[in-house]
Amino acid sequence: MNYDDIFDNLMYFKPYINKSSIQNHLQLMSKYPDFHQVYFKNRQENDNLDTVKNVCMTLTSGLKEEKISENDLDELLFLSIEDKLFNSFLYNLENTNINFRDINSLYKVLESWGTPQENKILNGLASNPTFEKFVISGFRINGTDSIRLLLFDKELVELKEKNKDTEFAVYATLIEFDFRRNLLHIRLRDVDNIQNKSVDVRTMEGRVERTLRFISNLTPSIGYKKISYFRDSLFLLEEHVLQPKRDVAYSKLMDFQDHIDNFSALIDSNFPTQHENNVTTSNYVANTVLAIIASSLDLSQLGDVVGIKFRNQRTEDTNSFAEVAISDKAFKCISTDKLYWSNLSTLLEQRKIEFLKIGTSLDLGFVDVNLELKLGTANVKLNQSSKGNPIEGNKQPSDEKYIDFIDYLLPFIKKND
Repeated sequence: MNYDDIFDNLMYFKPYINKSSIQNHLQLMSKYPDFHQVYFKNRQENDNLDTVKNVCMTLTSGLKEEKISENDLDELLFLSIEDKLFNSFLYNLENTNINFRDINSLYKVLESWGTPQENKILNGLASNPTFEKFVISGFRINGTDSIRLLLFDKELVELKEKNKDTEFAVYATLIEFDFRRNLLHIRLRDVDNIQNKSVDVRTMEGRVERTLRFISNLTPSIGYKKISYFRDSLFLLEEHVLQPKRDVAYSKLMDFQDHIDNFSALIDSNFPTQHENNVTTSNYVANTVLAIIASSLDLSQLGDVVGIKFRNQRTEDTNSFAEVAISDKAFKCISTDKLYWSNLSTLLEQRKIEFLKIGTSLDLGFVDVNLELKLGTANVKLNQSSKGNPIEGNKQPSDEKYIDFIDYLLPFIKKND
């Protein structure tokens, strides 16, 4: 491939190319130390030069000057794509006959799946599709822990953002067979700006179903199962985070408990009501009092649960329910809000959560994550542009942060297995 073709092909990766992330990855790889100088020189020569175009020019120049190799460029692209695919659908792995503890066996599996002999992403633009109009453009083996497959749509997608010209770009899907965590990850970008008549291309549901069909066609096969109990898992996570905060308020409630119990007994004698999951009338009254108590306490903490949505199922009909939604736009924990305490008894009675927003600091930095049951399974979305205001740490998501959060979430998923 000549240098003009390399530049043209790099431009199709515009949705995944960001100057700061490219520069950071190059630094971590200890490659192309004068990237910024070459980039800056291009800018001086043309002040109107588009940022992504300049990055692609600078990388192509690096290849010409042998400051980076084609293998370096491939690794850089793989890392850059990983750092943009944060809308993830999770499944449990099961019924696999692959010997994932043997590296040689894993390479034979990849060969059977039709992975390219030359593991270079740019070559994928000219490769033939394997199944469901997908091209396996690259792969990574992480020891015996996991296999990652990078898929492209055979056809470039047409993107149209408001007040911008139509552009053609690569649409990438990352599949990870995560043997260590016993999970299948399907990681994608949003599809809001895609212009296409096919639901398999322009909708998230179509893309996920198409990817699952691709996986089901692989030989040797890998089995998977939806994490259909994810609403229960979200309740366990919410309780893990917020119960310690509730305990602070509960300690202040003890002086009033006898009065609450007497009052609740009077209510029950006049208005007998059936509650679920050992929730009592006393719990409802106590939580109303707790809402007042909590408003006087300093329970504020950056991060934790900053948004929640749950239902009060009225009948066995799943379409008959009332819904409670709480979202703190200042990224304060919802335990600071009376709405949470006023509706806590309903949450404890239902023990399922439709949507949870977590904004917290983990070992690798701050993460802003939306969690919900979507398309029948666990959906984990790290938000690209967080409005949180952490005191320390980078808000931008990364592949490392994604894995860090999955490890944080995993115990609550596995408790429901």
